[in-house]
Amino acid sequence: MVTRCTDHVWQLSLASPTLKPATTTNTYLIHDKEEVIIVDPGFDAPANTQIILQTIQELGNPTVTGILFSHYHKDHTPGVRGLMQHLSCPIYCHELEAKQVDRLIAPCKHTSVVEQGDRIPVGKLSVDVHHTPGHTPGHLAFHIPEDAILLTGDSVISQGSTWIGPPDGHMRTYLQTLEYLKTIPAACIGPGHGPLIHDPHKAIQWFITRRLDREQQILDILRQNKSVRVSVIVERLYKDQLPADMIWVAEKTALAHLIKLEEDGLAQEIAETIPQQLSTHTGKDLEQAIPKKRNEVPDANRRFAILPGSHMEK
Repeated sequence: MVTRCTDHVWQLSLASPTLKPATTTNTYLIHDKEEVIIVDPGFDAPANTQIILQTIQELGNPTVTGILFSHYHKDHTPGVRGLMQHLSCPIYCHELEAKQVDRLIAPCKHTSVVEQGDRIPVGKLSVDVHHTPGHTPGHLAFHIPEDAILLTGDSVISQGSTWIGPPDGHMRTYLQTLEYLKTIPAACIGPGHGPLIHDPHKAIQWFITRRLDREQQILDILRQNKSVRVSVIVERLYKDQLPADMIWVAEKTALAHLIKLEEDGLAQEIAETIPQQLSTHTGKDLEQAIPKKRNEVPDANRRFAILPGSHMEK
């Protein structure tokens, strides 16, 4: 589906293997005079390539002067492969995600990096680049001041809520990004998934409130238990309402909350004790059987508790 968002911005909702409840990823065309920029070409599928090229042709076949990525995830970037069979233009991403981008779009490669404060011209318009980390380290948003529209990638979406998955995702940073997004003057938001958002401040605040409410729920669970695993926290939060293929997403986001609580001095990760079935192991066998670092423990099995002496302790 193609929707005209503003005088110069079009939203193309294209099929992609993204996370539920979304089934599409939004590609945006920013067009003025004889030039157009593509934002997030989406998943690599011939039908998607055709829709993007056909829409550009219907705009008068302007010259494509660049392709911008909000972030590297596979539902936003690989579509560039099909487009570059027909186009010759720069491919932009944030430096922090250049390696991931190149891996996902190979044999194509990014040609330029952009960062906070950069301005990319298109016709007589400018596209202002904002570094908006949290969902990923090099996540970007794009503001078109002339149209008062903000393209937020996955920082703010209108289908479901944004997942924050360590190590790429960082909850404290994401909350800071949401506060920052509220300062950008915009009459509407073009999200990475879902239809146009017409009340940016209200939508952004909803995401902030949702995250803080979830943090409080997790704190309540920690207070009721001596220690608890991430998988158990997710079970208690969702009460078996999650589809099986979405449990890992919930576990990642719960872990992001727990890491933030640890950073806040309210919780701590508890090292696992030696499992009973390993108690007969000795020497090197035991060393090999027990994870040596926290990142060797599956996320679902990581265990957290209220930090002794914190004001949240019972």
